[in-house]
Amino acid sequence: MTDTWLIVGLGNPGPQYQGNRHNVGQMVLDELAARMGSGFKTHKARAQVVEGRLGIGGPRVVLAKPMSYMNVSGGPVSALANFYGIAPDHVVALHDEIDIPFNTVKLKLGRGRRRPQRAAGHFQGARHQGLPPRPGGGWAAAGPDGHRRLRAA
Repeated sequence: MTDTWLIVGLGNPGPQYQGNRHNVGQMVLDELAARMGSGFKTHKARAQVVEGRLGIGGPRVVLAKPMSYMNVSGGPVSALANFYGIAPDHVVALHDEIDIPFNTVKLKLGRGRRRPQRAAGHFQGARHQGLPPRPGGGWAAAGPDGHRRLRAA
């Protein structure tokens, strides 16, 4: 495996979602790519990617914006991780979060606690992201080898 980080900005495709809070993950990646002086290119894994370093001497990163809806982004994310040889603990999924105050960012390892009414949606999203089943039921990236979630509002 490599020391490269895969940073995935989740969102939904199409002009109706541009500038929408739901696409904050992709908006953050647009800003990072601009600061890196790079533009996104289409990758065969159904995603737009930028490869580079975060700052001088910083970590090597692949910024990726899947060209799919959030709840079915697992295929492109898994394909990119395999293509670049990136382990799950070096994958960061950046997405919106309505349960935290505006202008806030939170980092979590793997799956967080879910409210019962949201559990079914999490099950579907996690399954599509190619995450392994948890021993206690449901789907999640659990333990020290799980992916990281960066939630932004």
